[in-house]
Amino acid sequence: MPTLNVDTLDFHFRPNIDASKYDEWRHYREVLRQNHKRAVDVVAVEMGQHPQHAWTIEAKDYRELHGRSKDAMPSEIAEDVFRKVNDTLEVLADAAANALENQERSHAARTLAAPIRQVVFHLEPYAGVRSKLFPDPSSQVLQKLKQLFPDH
Repeated sequence: MPTLNVDTLDFHFRPNIDASKYDEWRHYREVLRQNHKRAVDVVAVEMGQHPQHAWTIEAKDYRELHGRSKDAMPSEIAEDVFRKVNDTLEVLADAAANALENQERSHAARTLAAPIRQVVFHLEPYAGVRSKLFPDPSSQVLQKLKQLFPDH
């Protein structure tokens, strides 16, 4: 079972899923990051000539702070994910036509050809002490994401 490590998290994929750490793609790093585009962590697509499913996957791990604010507003987290997904889809369209690496060009084209595209957001919330003033933001982030992605 293929596994990708994103920050401190391991994501396991079925053997028929081609998953790639998108924010490490040459096309993204060299060409489009210059245009201030953001990227999700992983783009995954079913293998085969005519894939049915594709996923854009973003992960946030707030269990340990590492200089990040544990009190980040849920709307800011959701809006960041929304921007990353939209930028990623825009950049994938460019990669499908212009990527120098054949594997990136093929992966982008198959991802965009999949009729079912899903957004996956994995949030590991802050594990420290919570209070009524600073509750777990997970449900608020989910609600905001549902507003931003009404079709997903």
